[in-house]
Amino acid sequence: MYNLSVDLASSRVVYQRPLPTLPDVMVIAIPQPYAGPDLLLGRYYPVVIETSEELKEMEGYLAASCPRSRSPDLLDYRPSTLVTEHISFAAYAPPADEWPHLLLCHWPSVYALAASDPRLFARGAYTTEMFWSEAGLHRSTSRLLAVLGRDIALDVRLILPTHAEWPSIMH
Repeated sequence: MYNLSVDLASSRVVYQRPLPTLPDVMVIAIPQPYAGPDLLLGRYYPVVIETSEELKEMEGYLAASCPRSRSPDLLDYRPSTLVTEHISFAAYAPPADEWPHLLLCHWPSVYALAASDPRLFARGAYTTEMFWSEAGLHRSTSRLLAVLGRDIALDVRLILPTHAEWPSIMH
């Protein structure tokens, strides 16, 4: 029997939510030979965790015996229970030096429903990006805000990690 916790998901951490109204994100460092260009930074698989019950469920899923390797996508297609009326960009600080910075974008349903491929939005509401530096995360967020704001009025909320000292980005 196969166990994801022993192989595919043996290296993982939970990025703690910067606000109570946002999810935690479990990040799995996918080992070779499973890593590849479809993963963030070539090897990271984020899992959006909205409740403590979901975290327990995910840990149980990873620890369960199964006949073969499988994707850790237990929650990926489960609809989000957290609703937003604003586009929210949340920066998650790495929990340890060897882990990347995480940008979680929580989108109102109107944006997710307009996507050509609904699988672009985890749980129908989230997109994620990762960066090796805080500066890279900041540059990407600034570019995304610039692209989004060209032709339409937006209501965007930027949530920074508690230790961050980024310049204020208002949009």
